[in-house]
Amino acid sequence: MTLNGVIAGRSGAVPVFLIPNRMILMALLFLPATLLHAAGFWSTAASACVIDEASVSKFAASGAQLNFLAGQTGQVVARCNITNPLDSGGNPNWNILQVTYKDQDGTATANQVLVTLKRVHVTDGVSSTIATFNSNGYSGSSLSQSKLQAVSHTFDFLNYAYYIEIVLSRSSAVAGNDPALYRVGLFRFTL
Repeated sequence: MTLNGVIAGRSGAVPVFLIPNRMILMALLFLPATLLHAAGFWSTAASACVIDEASVSKFAASGAQLNFLAGQTGQVVARCNITNPLDSGGNPNWNILQVTYKDQDGTATANQVLVTLKRVHVTDGVSSTIATFNSNGYSGSSLSQSKLQAVSHTFDFLNYAYYIEIVLSRSSAVAGNDPALYRVGLFRFTL
């Protein structure tokens, strides 16, 4: 409890200015999680998305992971439907696309994970791109990594349907060359 700049503890009152910086840092680290929940959050495992018919013979899925079958090259394409977490149908005000993926060669072009946020108009079917994440813009890793992509858009679920298009690319099926996508999410980040 805080009274006049003092926090009451078990051993008495502690002036706020004496709270260690690590406690303030920890509080700030947990703050976005509360903001994410309050603003509405959407996410999906990549393996739950619908595989394009041209990719059916090339993809593998295990747990949340979507990747290539052994020996396959080219592209694996999948699409994920986005639903509005707000029951009112209003704008969830998402401004961040979060992608959890693996691309071993990073900025080189043997592997690539492309995640594109798209919308399609409900009456005329015209589709347009809102934001794109490209793994070739980041350093590579044999471990999964999570990156954030800014989104500047006013979501309108009354006039548009939204979806994510995933394109995994690899030019060689050599060992250790296996791009993968694990998860995609949308959320609102504010300070």
